[in-house]
Amino acid sequence: MDPWLQRLVNIIWRGSFERNLPLPDTTVLSTDCLVSLMRQVVEEAVTAGPCVIVGRGAPYFLRDRADTFCVFLYASRERRFRRILQRTGDEREAVALVDTTDEERRKFIKHHFGHEWPNRHFFHAMLNTALGDDLTVETILNLLNAVNQSEAAGKS
Repeated sequence: MDPWLQRLVNIIWRGSFERNLPLPDTTVLSTDCLVSLMRQVVEEAVTAGPCVIVGRGAPYFLRDRADTFCVFLYASRERRFRRILQRTGDEREAVALVDTTDEERRKFIKHHFGHEWPNRHFFHAMLNTALGDDLTVETILNLLNAVNQSEAAGKS
């Protein structure tokens, strides 16, 4: 893959930014433009109806909406390494990604939203994915169901 395109894919995949990315037309593919596009897509998805949005700054874009439920998922370094290694097949790349992704996300959120990452105030729950994928999803659904029941009881 073209190194420039690979770097762009990494920006999107990691949820980070790279200030020195040489672009042919920075008004077309600047990080600020991509963030604006992500905001538009997230807001359109939410307007269309119930949906699940993974990352992409959604808790920050949607922070003023009362009809959202935000969950922060995290894992140990070892679990994250194994998951990335499974995806990339390259041990050195997996180590590099594990060691840099959180810092890049922190900088990205600070730069584009003016908040610390993770800002616990934007999340209804924080879950360790060591539970496993199925139990993590089940836990989120149970929490969401409890919130919906609580809101319904408060309206009656």
